[in-house]
Amino acid sequence: MRSMDLPMTRWIPSLALMVFMFYGLNMDNILGMRRFSPLHYQVVLFFLVLVVVYVWRSARSGASSLPRMFAHPVIAWVVLYVGIAVLSLAVAYDIDYARNGIIYAVTTAAVVGAAAIAFSPPVRLSRWQTGHVASLVLVVACVSLLLDPIVDLRARFGTGWTSIYDRTRAGGIYFQPNLASSVVSFLLATVIPRVRPKFALSCAVLSVAAIALTFSRQGLLLVTLVVMMGYARGYLPRGWTLAAALACALTFAWFQGATVMEGVFQIDEGSGLARLSRTYDYVSRDAVESDVRVDIASAAWKKFLRAPFLGRGVGYSWVFQDSQLNMGGTHNMYLRYMLEYGLMGALLWPLYLWALYRARSRRLDRAWVVGVLVIAMIAALFSHVLSESGAFLVALMGAILLPVPERRNTEMRPLKHT
Repeated sequence: MRSMDLPMTRWIPSLALMVFMFYGLNMDNILGMRRFSPLHYQVVLFFLVLVVVYVWRSARSGASSLPRMFAHPVIAWVVLYVGIAVLSLAVAYDIDYARNGIIYAVTTAAVVGAAAIAFSPPVRLSRWQTGHVASLVLVVACVSLLLDPIVDLRARFGTGWTSIYDRTRAGGIYFQPNLASSVVSFLLATVIPRVRPKFALSCAVLSVAAIALTFSRQGLLLVTLVVMMGYARGYLPRGWTLAAALACALTFAWFQGATVMEGVFQIDEGSGLARLSRTYDYVSRDAVESDVRVDIASAAWKKFLRAPFLGRGVGYSWVFQDSQLNMGGTHNMYLRYMLEYGLMGALLWPLYLWALYRARSRRLDRAWVVGVLVIAMIAALFSHVLSESGAFLVALMGAILLPVPERRNTEMRPLKHT
């Protein structure tokens, strides 16, 4: 028993970090562009993780532990979510759209289930190199965003999104600019409490620069909140953080009034680097008020009021999307699920965040955990597809569930825990 338990104990942390890297680098979608679909990789990985952790737990305790594995708060949420989706078939507006909605629910279940199970086994904290791995994933993501305006990764991968998103907006390995900015924000939230303060600040500066090239208002808001929270909770060095913030502000001010970068990079059609000179076009009051998302949200609310109690069934949010002149979805997770599941839908995302809170790493500062979850609630106001994105879901789960070595936690956190 002990001979089997020892090597498995050493390997389990690597399994968790491999899951984090696989989804954090968007490998399910990248591989899905070459062969099969992302769902195939998600389901295979889920069952692989389930089998490995089940065998490890059984070898460790000498008894079957499958029921205990499924007692995890996040797994309980998965069962609730899939159950509601299946039951809503009874009121489904369109069976073809409903079938696609069920597939999306399976995607969420496979991703969240694999990460929850992989992150759950108790291991020696010294064996968790979470800060190093999370930093590596974050750096790769940021570098891909910084290069994207020049190399145009969407076109090189043949994603089919080249006509949907202006090539001047960086999407990096995530291809979709808004999604990329959200993922990087929560990868940064994973890194900050798990590395030394000065290195965390370097990662924060890199993240802000990368997200700036996505020209995503939501991303700029999310990363600003993450950095502010890291500053407030003592994870970032106070003086250096203020200096970095001033440097970023001056850099943005210079880009806003200069076009020299277009000449330096010999860019004719414009790129993320050149568009930094017109940042005000994306954050001005007129831009916000004229945003088509406001009209879409109003239309979605009216649709919800027609079936407020049970909704129109799983997949209906895509019926709504295809009915819009600009083919735009709700851009809001709460409205999306309210269209599909009625009033209960408004609680699905908050319940998921509550499950993460209950399963949180106990060595993390509680106020930091709550802050990250509040930022995740805000993120859901700007996108309706986050629950299908393995990169986003696992980045968020990593920020909450991955352990923090005690030495680093006490070394970096001079403030008292809440």
